[in-house]
Amino acid sequence: MIYTVTLSPAIDNIIKTNETLTRGKNNRISGKTLDVGGKGTHVSVGLTLLGEENICTGITGKKDIEVLMDLLRQYHVKASFYTASQKEVRNNFVLTDQSGKGSFMITDYGFALTKEMVESFFLKNLDSLNSSDTVIISGNPSMYTPTEVFRLFLEKLVEKNVRIVADVSDVFLYEVLKKKIYLIKPNQYEFSDMVGEEVHTLEDCIRAYKKNYTKLQNVEHISVSLGIGGSVFLSKEQIYTFTPPQVKTINDTGSGDAFLSGLVFGLLKGYSIEDIGVLATAIGASKAEEEKSTGFSTERVKDLKSRVIYKKIG
Repeated sequence: MIYTVTLSPAIDNIIKTNETLTRGKNNRISGKTLDVGGKGTHVSVGLTLLGEENICTGITGKKDIEVLMDLLRQYHVKASFYTASQKEVRNNFVLTDQSGKGSFMITDYGFALTKEMVESFFLKNLDSLNSSDTVIISGNPSMYTPTEVFRLFLEKLVEKNVRIVADVSDVFLYEVLKKKIYLIKPNQYEFSDMVGEEVHTLEDCIRAYKKNYTKLQNVEHISVSLGIGGSVFLSKEQIYTFTPPQVKTINDTGSGDAFLSGLVFGLLKGYSIEDIGVLATAIGASKAEEEKSTGFSTERVKDLKSRVIYKKIG
């Protein structure tokens, strides 16, 4: 079974304007909607759209939990969260306009996780994990969360001998790199921090990966995203670059999470690296065309796949 873990889920309040957002101007709202927020929840939606069974879980507040659950049910996602009393589900705001340059995100920090919360969450939701399971940790906990609390969560996963996929950043990424990891998906800035030097191009990423392979050898697969600049898939055996097709970006919130759902789906199905990267890239591009924070058109993905450019290195 695949489990997605979101340690700080949210409800996205999407606000749409028909003109380009401009400072000092009365930007009138043309539409408002609610959607699922939090990186792991988006990955669960993507996997569900691809027909892959999964369970969406994590730690969140009790207040507004039914709103979040109703949104997930609209995408036919199986979900079960540990809810902390006296806390509330995060509320984020996503602003979209007609500029074609992507969305603006205003996010809530959320509440700090405690050791007791992690212990209770694991006992309630993840205690039956075994070596045949895959756990996708997508999105940081609140930055108020002590590093040792996140470390405890990771150690519990390692004890279960599950396949771990991680899309986290900052201090939490450094903790991940200390463990045996199946896949990580850093962006270029996160990867720069990992290797201790700036990377600006796909070629920079490849050079830095080879130079720092010893430091990164705990990770079986790495996919580094440069946004519209494409991505590079790095592993000991194979290196590929992928260039996305040009699309009109409406809301790029969640595009990286949709991309990750394609990576995981392809890897677990045993696809070739070419097919995995092409699928994931097309999914990410399709998501950017959507008005909501999550989801994509599977029919559009089929069309976009033929427009993805890939290249094997070495």
